[in-house]
Amino acid sequence: MGRSLLANWQCYGPYSVGKTDMPTLNRDHARAIAKKLRATIDKSGKAHDIAYIYHNGVLVAHFGIRRGSDRNLPHGHIPDALHLRPRQTLNLAICTLTREQWIQIMTDAGWIESEESEAESD
Repeated sequence: MGRSLLANWQCYGPYSVGKTDMPTLNRDHARAIAKKLRATIDKSGKAHDIAYIYHNGVLVAHFGIRRGSDRNLPHGHIPDALHLRPRQTLNLAICTLTREQWIQIMTDAGWIESEESEAESD
């Protein structure tokens, strides 16, 4: 594998990771993802806050954020909730995957209706 391919798998910063030592998603990651995806947070639950993510007024994903005293409690459910691979989810939290890129991934996978499809149905 060439260096340029490996560079696509790495993030930089305090959570710098290589291909084999990916950290577990934790509460800080979950909050960062919710903020980046402009989630609406429901804090009415006892054990978890719920992050609701909307696109064009339509709910497209949601996930729980644990409130326990241990901020390192795992949040391994988030990749499935966001329809992403774990690496993409971590990149969403700490690196270069943007909200717009996530929307494109969701559109390509059929979880979000494309703008063209919406225009055709009008």
